[in-house]
Amino acid sequence: MRAMSVECLSYCGWYCKRCPDDTCPGRRAGAGDPGCSMRECAKSKDVITCAVCGEFPCAIIGPVLEEVSLLASICEGIKEHGTDKWIEEQNKLVDCKYDFS
Repeated sequence: MRAMSVECLSYCGWYCKRCPDDTCPGRRAGAGDPGCSMRECAKSKDVITCAVCGEFPCAIIGPVLEEVSLLASICEGIKEHGTDKWIEEQNKLVDCKYDFS
C-alpha cells in the first residue's frame, strides 16, 4: 500500500509538506516549472521519485545533486529507507513542527 502523502513528494525528492507556503498545491499537483525535465522523465518512467529510478543519478538530476547537497541527502535517504518509510519519517518531523531551515 502506498503512503498517503506520496502526493507531497516531488519527483526530484523535495517533500512539499516541509514548505512554509501552505497555499502551494505541491509539485505533483502542477506547482513549479511545468516543463521540469525531472518531472517529465520520472513520469515517463513511472517512478515516484528520481531516487528510486534504476538510472539514478542520471544526467538530468546529477548536476542538481552536485549543487544542492541537501537534495542529494534526501535522495540517499529515500534510497536507503524506501519511499514509504522516508515519507513516514518526514511526516513525523512535520507533525512535531521541526524547523527545516
